[in-house]
Amino acid sequence: MLLVLTPDQELFRDATVRFLEDQVPPAEIRRLRDDPAGFRRDYWARGAQLGWTSLLVREEDGGGSLSGRPVVDAALLAYEFGRHAAPGPLVSTNVVAATVGLPAALRSGLVAGTAIASWAHGEPIPSDRSGAASPTVRVEGADVVVDGVARPVESAAECDSLLVTGRTGAGLTQVLVPTAAGGVSIEAMHTVDLTRRFATVRFDRVRLPADAVIGDPGGAGEEVERQLQLAVTISNAEAVGAMQAAFDMTVAWAFDRYSFGRPLASYQALKHRFADMKSWLEASHAVCERAAEAVDAQAPDAGELVSVAKAYIGHHAVELIQDCVQLHGGIGLTFDHDLHLFLRRATVNRALWGTPAEHRQRITAYLSEGAA
Repeated sequence: MLLVLTPDQELFRDATVRFLEDQVPPAEIRRLRDDPAGFRRDYWARGAQLGWTSLLVREEDGGGSLSGRPVVDAALLAYEFGRHAAPGPLVSTNVVAATVGLPAALRSGLVAGTAIASWAHGEPIPSDRSGAASPTVRVEGADVVVDGVARPVESAAECDSLLVTGRTGAGLTQVLVPTAAGGVSIEAMHTVDLTRRFATVRFDRVRLPADAVIGDPGGAGEEVERQLQLAVTISNAEAVGAMQAAFDMTVAWAFDRYSFGRPLASYQALKHRFADMKSWLEASHAVCERAAEAVDAQAPDAGELVSVAKAYIGHHAVELIQDCVQLHGGIGLTFDHDLHLFLRRATVNRALWGTPAEHRQRITAYLSEGAA
């Protein structure tokens, strides 16, 4: 991120970078490819001690930001996650931990890194911003009943609880569902990311007491929109970090690799390609930071800016890293080269929380509302 950092942010970033370089170098990321969870629980708990899971949580609930701008702080952390292709349920844990009305015991566990929870939001992200969700939530007497499917849900197999967003009549309801509850089934999905795990979660008449509802039944629309903004902003920052790592790696390669007695970086055609990539990278930094600041301030145009950022970064992150692979030649296509770690991360992030095409449709909806 290109933000001017406070001393506390600098200290936090440096501590995170040192920890990631020590705990999850590329060799460890490759080893985790065959790990069922994709990350070690002790690694995640130690990261939580650094503050990874508390930035979006209020001080009175055991959290606290570094700069008074919690979303910007979380984006700074996500940027380093992307730059190191780091494992761990960063987005899902932070979104759930920040949810208003979450039980104190669960929030404390998330902040401490001893508990894992994920947001089970139905796909796809609706273009009309209606918050449509695949699961349904019905109120039956003193109980609520959850039916339907949510996917992809990150780290679902590692979770004790899922924050499920479902449709109740014309509104949205959020329910905290234990993964051990009767009627919950989790089926692993395939993913190109080496360390992140996703699943399809099915709810077959899952009956829970009414106090499992977070907030008011049918009245969670604003909270769900806020959660979506947080999830997309953190995911965008992670993608920008992956872009930066791949670009830096490729620039260094172009100066070190010689062809016909000259470094690759000296060839005019490649200079043009690097110029294009640099412009995409700088614009991605800028739009990501602007969206994070708007979400922090809960600005009226925050939703629109988040979608602008996702539409731009989602498209250009994959394009930039694919160009980096091509510029490396044959070696860039091998599993032994680190470039694919960042391409995998950017590719998955492109599809999460709405594709660029879906967010362009959301931008159109915002513009239509503004013109009305």
